[in-house]
Amino acid sequence: MAITGTYQSGASVAGQVGDTISTSSYAFDGYYLVATAAWGGAGNPVPGQPTLTTPTGVTDTHIRTQDDGSESSLRSLSVFLLTGTGTDVLTADWGMYVYRAFIYTVELAGHDTTGTVVQSSQTNATGDGAGLQTTAALSSFSDATNNAVFAFFHNFATGTYTQESGYTLLTTATGGDRVVCEYDVGEDLTTDITFSVASATYNAIALEINAASTRSAALTGTITSATESDIVTGGETIIVTLTGDTLIPA
Repeated sequence: MAITGTYQSGASVAGQVGDTISTSSYAFDGYYLVATAAWGGAGNPVPGQPTLTTPTGVTDTHIRTQDDGSESSLRSLSVFLLTGTGTDVLTADWGMYVYRAFIYTVELAGHDTTGTVVQSSQTNATGDGAGLQTTAALSSFSDATNNAVFAFFHNFATGTYTQESGYTLLTTATGGDRVVCEYDVGEDLTTDITFSVASATYNAIALEINAASTRSAALTGTITSATESDIVTGGETIIVTLTGDTLIPA
């Protein structure tokens, strides 16, 4: 099963203001990438990484935070991995009053539950004159065929997105700013997206997601139905057929 991502509107909010922002009550059951974004407002500090309060039974792991500290922007983008099962609101607290705040949740499928996030990168930059925006480069993938890249973009302007060729573009969250995610299966060290506002400033975080293991071993041969005496006598066969792995003799 190839890795996929699905935007979860019930676990997301956009364009909020306040000391904290919360989603509606949501039934989490699995693995989720959660992006948070916020603007500090003119003359205030950069919001930075928020503290998440998750439902009981759900844990969060901070992956990365990208800040833009210029006086005109004062914005931050963070990505977390949430795992577990529980139903309640998801809350982000920046420890200050924020504007244009977002919680953007993507549910993963087809991923490995061990070492789900292999690596990540972050950047703050300005799109080119054609609106092209690019993530910072990732290193070579641990599995260049089956692993996937997920890229989150936070733009400081209103506009629309066009995904990189071959990518799946998820819902664009709107609320003064823009937050979006696109993903694709297979190695791609830098991810592009085109924004309709040329030369817009943006934060971006890219992640390599580990694919679910396809390794298996099948045991066949006459040994599978042999009795103890058959084994003592000898002559039985045992065949181990490996899929997606290699047998290394001891």
